[in-house]
Amino acid sequence: DDHFLVIEAAQAWVDGVIVPGRPIAPGVEIIPDGHSMFYMGLHFLLFKLLQLVNITDPLFKMLIVRNIQAAASVYSVWLVYKITEKISTQKDAVLAGLLMASIWFLPMLSVRNLVEEFCIPFTLAGIWCLINADLKKYPFVMYLISGLILGLSISVRFQLIVLVGGIGLVLLIQRQWLPVIMVGIGTIISILLLQGVVDYYIWGQPFAEFIEYYESNLQVAYDYITGPWYNYLLLLAGI
Repeated sequence: DDHFLVIEAAQAWVDGVIVPGRPIAPGVEIIPDGHSMFYMGLHFLLFKLLQLVNITDPLFKMLIVRNIQAAASVYSVWLVYKITEKISTQKDAVLAGLLMASIWFLPMLSVRNLVEEFCIPFTLAGIWCLINADLKKYPFVMYLISGLILGLSISVRFQLIVLVGGIGLVLLIQRQWLPVIMVGIGTIISILLLQGVVDYYIWGQPFAEFIEYYESNLQVAYDYITGPWYNYLLLLAGI
């Protein structure tokens, strides 16, 4: 996933070797494969910009990519600290920030091109805007921005629709009507633009990638090893 779904695909698009939604040979057409175009599209724009300034060395280009990923990871550590400080104490915030920065697999994976990692800063930033909206003069604007950012996290990794839905459920239970409405509107706008408009432009069908992701996962749902119900609890305990 690190290379073939992001880096190679984006560079191939820049090179014109593979252009999504266009025939590459008689009778052969690239079709949606169930991966959001947002994350790969960001790399396409980056590689296109580097091409315009005549930066073509693959190693140097990847150094730039890794540093961008690292910066996003460090930003995530800061967000974890600030969120924890807001809802708890500074002592807890320091501990949370240290854990976020030091758990071995997070720094290692955060510089890889994995949607599982790159979605984290968007998720945290959306939550940060949500819990700080009450400090602003126009809180509804912050709620809307929170929704827009949370929508970006879904466009990076589709599974986060469950997390964002959970946030909305909590707001509903707490009867926070303004936040749930504005966050919902922001999320919908973000998804409509990135999954509706973009997919329609590329594939001629809105939400083409999400539909393909859903249908392909239904087909292979039972092709993987299915462990007992407590497997995930063991994983968390091990971590």
